[in-house]
Amino acid sequence: DKAPVCPNCGVKLNTPKKNNKSIYILSILLAILACGGFYYFYNSSENSKEQVAYQEAMSSDDPSALQQYLDEYLDAPQAHRDSIQAHLSMLNGEERAWNDAIISNSRSAIQHYLDEHPNSLHAKEALGMIDSIDWESAFSASTPEALKSYIEGHPNGKFIEEATKSIKELNANTVQTEEKQMV
Repeated sequence: DKAPVCPNCGVKLNTPKKNNKSIYILSILLAILACGGFYYFYNSSENSKEQVAYQEAMSSDDPSALQQYLDEYLDAPQAHRDSIQAHLSMLNGEERAWNDAIISNSRSAIQHYLDEHPNSLHAKEALGMIDSIDWESAFSASTPEALKSYIEGHPNGKFIEEATKSIKELNANTVQTEEKQMV
């Protein structure tokens, strides 16, 4: 025994034994609780980030945003990944249809695209293309009837001023019935 001895009288002193075992167990339990709490809050934060990213991706019409979600959240709930994939497939199909319509450069193909995808990102561009195609057709015909038909079909068209001007020029250069009779 190496118990401490009183320096004055030489009697062995009784010292309380420290219970080192219980201190270690308590320390380990506190460490486990701290790690568990950290994991809980970290996991909650990650789930919240995934949920926000999911909502943003689903409201997007940009295929790259949807693909980014799929690439970044590999462990997302399967229901989220499936709905993102379905939305992406729909958008990719819409893009293929748009590319086909552009390549054809025909009014009927572009109109068909608009009929199938009225809320598309390309709807405004498609309407502009139809306006241009109709204008080219009316201008090539160079008749007042064709130009009036363009104006009626596109009251807010890009070429309204040109169509109106062309009609005036055609009428100015056309011999009217009264003028024929006078001649």
